Amino acid sequence: MPNDEILEEIGWNKQSSSKHTVFSTAMPKLKEYLPDYVDSALDEIAIFYKNQFNFPDINTGKIGNVVWESLKNCWLHGPDHNSPFSYGVFMGSKAICHGFKDLGDYFKRPEIKEQFEKKKKITEFETHPLCYGKGINEFIFPCSDKIVVDEKQGILYCIQYLDNLKVSEVN
Repeated sequence: MPNDEILEEIGWNKQSSSKHTVFSTAMPKLKEYLPDYVDSALDEIAIFYKNQFNFPDINTGKIGNVVWESLKNCWLHGPDHNSPFSYGVFMGSKAICHGFKDLGDYFKRPEIKEQFEKKKKITEFETHPLCYGKGINEFIFPCSDKIVVDEKQGILYCIQYLDNLKVSEVN
C-alpha cells in the first residue's frame, strides 16, 4: 500500500470513490500471461473511471506503457524467474498510482531511488542482451507524472494524473 502522502496526492478515499486491485503471481506465469495482466488492469481502470467519475475516454495507451514495461522489467530483471511479483493499482479521484514489487533489491538501492525519482536516464541496461534500457527511459519515465521509490520495501510507484490521461481529439 502506498504511503499516506501518495494516497492523499491521488485523491484516495477509503469510504467511497477509490479502489485498488492487486495482481500477483510467480514469474514464469508473468511471461506467459503478461498481455492478459495488462489488459485486465487497463479494463479495470477504464471501467472504474467511466462509472465512478464519468471519465469515458481515459488514455489506456499511456497507462499501458507504464504497466507493460514495469511488469516486463520485473520478469526480465527480477532476482529469478521463480520468485513472485506484485502489481497494485490504486485509483483515486485525482490520479492513478501503480506499485510494482518483485523480490529483488534493485529498488532498495539509494542511487536507483534518486535516478528514478528525478527521471535521470538509466544506462545500466544498455548492454543487456534482451533490452537496451529503452523501456524505462522511453516509456515509464515520460508516461509517469511522478515516480516514488520506497527504498525500504523495494517498491516502484508510478503516478499518473487524470488531467494528463485525457484522450485528446485530433482535428
